Amino acid sequence: MRRLSPLAIASLLALCACSRGDDTEETATGNDECGDVDGPDGAVPNVLGNWTADFGKNSFEENCQFEGLTKGSDYLLDGALEVDGRIPDQIWVTFDEDPSAEFWGVVSPTGAVSFSGTYEHREGLMDFAFGGKAYYDEYRQRTFIEGFAWVGIDTNDDPDTYECTARGEWSASKSGL
Repeated sequence: MRRLSPLAIASLLALCACSRGDDTEETATGNDECGDVDGPDGAVPNVLGNWTADFGKNSFEENCQFEGLTKGSDYLLDGALEVDGRIPDQIWVTFDEDPSAEFWGVVSPTGAVSFSGTYEHREGLMDFAFGGKAYYDEYRQRTFIEGFAWVGIDTNDDPDTYECTARGEWSASKSGL
């Protein structure tokens, strides 16, 4: 039987020590070493974990005429999502536990969170860019990401053009408490 080196053991322990956390006071103040980009005494909250997202408040569609993609429709960027990975630049978000709806992202030391990726929709290939500022709201006792979302749909397999684009406000509130 092979023995593990001290480096391998330390790496394994570091991987096992990471947890997603929730919105309890401990994680809201930044005590999760794998999800807290600015350390335990910083102002940026842990972004790993389960969230509920909303896209479309004040949305603007330039030229969308597709079923389900008009103003007021439910977009893929709505509903349950999970942020996983390692801070700051190896994170991803998955919507509704759908592995095809997975987008990669980064978190800056100032709390800027940004994700992007591609999703195969029945109407065509959809490119997404979304994110915002992560912060803990003392009044609402919850962590939020509030910002932007952009969607581009390519229906003719030409990667240089989009037949439909939309943009609007995007927000997510962290589950837990």
